[in-house]
Amino acid sequence: MAATEEPAPAVRESPWDERPPLVRALANNDKDDISSLLDSGEDINFMWTAQLPFKTRRSIEGISMCRYPIDFAAAASSLEIVQFLVDRGARLDISNALHAAAAAVGCSEEDQSERVKVIEFLLTQGMDINKLEFAGEEDFANQYWGRPYGTPLHYAASWGWPKIVECLLDNGADRDVHAVSYKSKVDYGTALDWQKSNDPDEGMYNRRVLVLLGGNEDKL
Repeated sequence: MAATEEPAPAVRESPWDERPPLVRALANNDKDDISSLLDSGEDINFMWTAQLPFKTRRSIEGISMCRYPIDFAAAASSLEIVQFLVDRGARLDISNALHAAAAAVGCSEEDQSERVKVIEFLLTQGMDINKLEFAGEEDFANQYWGRPYGTPLHYAASWGWPKIVECLLDNGADRDVHAVSYKSKVDYGTALDWQKSNDPDEGMYNRRVLVLLGGNEDKL
């Protein structure tokens, strides 16, 4: 008997400041609220599409963000909540959870350790450490650039997280994978190229990350 295919995820659209209740609960790391929502029938695998109301070096105005609840959890919630979602049926096969955890957008220096725990857990679940992120055929950014963005290592290097970079390298991340940057259509190539392209004035430039990626500290 042929294996039954999983149904395509439901897509929800809303403004950035009107995030779905489950996404808000994940951002607040509120397990009771998350559990209550799921118990009441909330879909754990919907895709949320929102228009970004801002333009930064990490985003392009007008590009839709398409992310699943497990991605938000990987980026901001505790390991306990990430495990809870997986136990409740969150699909890792369609997600970019490993990329989200590696980027750890907005995390503090202390929170790096929690992201490392999340990354190590996701790897035990079979996620590909060298997978190139691809948000979907309909995603505007993918149509524009024509190819994927990068691996988890590209993201960790780009944000300058030494603990996360070290974790990924220790677990077999390939520092030589080439991928396109989402900052421009120029191919920055490897994770080292991505880190070196950062503006030191933005506070993300990290010498330890550069050394971990094989840069020569005397020439940095």
